Amino acid sequence: RWKSEAGTKKGIARWLRITQKWVQRTEAELEAGADPGALISNTLREVPSGHFTKRLVTDSEWQDLEEEAAIVCSILAAHVGAMSTTQLATAVDTLGVLATHNTVFAIYLPSAAALLEAINTYSLDPVTLRRFTGKQLSRFVWGLAKLGVCNERLIQLTGRRIIEHMAQFSTQDISMTLWGLAKIRTE
Repeated sequence: RWKSEAGTKKGIARWLRITQKWVQRTEAELEAGADPGALISNTLREVPSGHFTKRLVTDSEWQDLEEEAAIVCSILAAHVGAMSTTQLATAVDTLGVLATHNTVFAIYLPSAAALLEAINTYSLDPVTLRRFTGKQLSRFVWGLAKLGVCNERLIQLTGRRIIEHMAQFSTQDISMTLWGLAKIRTE
């Protein structure tokens, strides 16, 4: 048990350090005028995965982890509207991976109302929906499913776009899309 506690402490420190660096660098580059969509979608994968056994994490450590997750989500929420559909699909896909491979995000993301609302609002815009390509739709739906997002209107409109782009889909795109839609429907 001691080893797992020590490993958890090191993992927490590493995760916090890397995530804080991402936040600091992202905020500095945004202040300097960087394109928010490109910056966020290209660097979000730097936020590390991390499975932490909650019973081995102190309340204070858990609060620190959740605060960093909240900061990452607030940065994303503030800049979703500046993203292209490629950047949005990449960001949602990455968030889906984080929700799967990161204990903190798995617990925190479903309650990140501002971020999920920003994604829904921007995605429901008819102009945004028309810009999605088949591959982007596939990644987007897969990410939404991983996040547990189930906005009926968004799924209906996205489903219509998927039908329009079905001829462009690779076999992987089809399987990811079908899996995503099935997962969303079961939640």
